Amino acid sequence: MKTIFLSASILIGACCTPLFAQSLGKAPVIFKKGDWSIRQSSDSMTDKKSCVALYKDRFDVQISANSFSISFRGKGGVKFITYRLDENQPINRLPTEIEKDLSVLFFEGSEFQKVISAKRIRVQILSVLDRIIDEDIDLKDVEELIPIITECKAPSMPQPTLESKQFPEKSQIHTEQPFDLKSELEKLNKMRKGKLITEKEYKELRARAIEKAKS
Repeated sequence: MKTIFLSASILIGACCTPLFAQSLGKAPVIFKKGDWSIRQSSDSMTDKKSCVALYKDRFDVQISANSFSISFRGKGGVKFITYRLDENQPINRLPTEIEKDLSVLFFEGSEFQKVISAKRIRVQILSVLDRIIDEDIDLKDVEELIPIITECKAPSMPQPTLESKQFPEKSQIHTEQPFDLKSELEKLNKMRKGKLITEKEYKELRARAIEKAKS
């Protein structure tokens, strides 16, 4: 029996088929940032979850944990590739056999690392029919998405803190022992400057703090 190992490129290429797109279209969105949304799907046989990010909800532009792909299916195939990251010089290359067979452009390995570190990618494809096809994709939020795609779960919400404008209950503002008036007044002044409390509330809480320090 021959064992067949599928590369990431082949697996991602399956994402560009109409059947997979229909399935992925029903997958829940677990995170959104800018033009990108992360969708989580589940294998019906193993229940294993996997995630991909879609650009502007387009199924032909996807990012997985280790590959960035742009599909040109139905557009005349891929004959020659030129791409440009940010304002760097354009890079020219021929498509791989897999890219030609699937009509999908893949960025993997070192190319992938350069892509996710960039803010923008412009791609120009010369199709087999000698047509020029251009893509201009915003990448500025992509680097933040990779850990979420890899873990394939929605990020937890941060616990509220003073810096995140979580206003403490007035009855709980003096909880530390021993009571430090200087520290308390500095905290209240910081909250006033940050507009976390009104001037009236500041004066009221300041008076309470001074009164407490005297007792």
